[in-house]
Amino acid sequence: MTTAIGPDTRRDRAFEVAVLGHGKILIAGFADMGPGAGRRNFMLARYKPNGSLDATFGSGGVVITRVAPADNNDLVATNGMTIDSAGRIVLVGQANMGAGAGGVNSAVARYNPDGSLDTSFDGDGIVTTAMAAGDDFDSFIAVATDSAGRIVAVGDAESGGLVFDWALARYNPDGSLDGAFGSGGKVTTNVGPGNSDEDFEALVIQPTGTILVGGSTAATQVLVDSDFALGRFNPDGTLDRTFGNGGIVTTNTAAGNGSDEIYEIALESDAKLVVSGECEQAGTGRDVCVARYKIGDAD
Repeated sequence: MTTAIGPDTRRDRAFEVAVLGHGKILIAGFADMGPGAGRRNFMLARYKPNGSLDATFGSGGVVITRVAPADNNDLVATNGMTIDSAGRIVLVGQANMGAGAGGVNSAVARYNPDGSLDTSFDGDGIVTTAMAAGDDFDSFIAVATDSAGRIVAVGDAESGGLVFDWALARYNPDGSLDGAFGSGGKVTTNVGPGNSDEDFEALVIQPTGTILVGGSTAATQVLVDSDFALGRFNPDGTLDRTFGNGGIVTTNTAAGNGSDEIYEIALESDAKLVVSGECEQAGTGRDVCVARYKIGDAD
């Protein structure tokens, strides 16, 4: 089935999907609502098990959230949805707040199970965060909640000239940045030498509260000749120096130059982590790539 959400022939896209306990299907992405309506906005839709929209969710089964002012685009990330232990839906991505307001900021929205914005989260259900100083380009790409109900989001922060660093933030259940994490709730990490370019794509939180993240790093801009990159952070946001080389592991899967990037990570056990993504090979171009890493002693 297909669902036209934005008006006319505008572009809508779903990036995330979850099957809920009662068999209903929840999707998240963006809907292009057109000029005067914010253009691309955060979007949620919920379907009944038979594929029809669930009218008890949002407005006729659909929720549209305009985060940025005017007709500046909002985008939900490709790994940008999680559902917490209370059934609340958390979306992350980016919102273009405009010149003088941080430029493109990382964005978080939390919804009640019925699709309404959760006003106990920063008063209106929405938080935008400038991860880098100035009107730079920041974006959250993945999100998870920990055992204390805090929201951990990871993504990219522009460090100038379209060069990006890893970025993490942790929010308290009320939407405030967690001052016990990193610097005022935020962490940025330059993985490679000098103005290397980094990209986050996925995260998992271990039962101990440590945060494992996956993505890529490159010595040049726009992730040319990039390598797999994994990082592990302690619950306070510091790098776990017992992991890899000072908290970071990089893997070049190609014999020569090529672009490698992790898109998904999953815990196989306390001792093993499985990652998937793409690896550029000299003979076959960009291929599907799966790797497994040892991350602990006990299996």
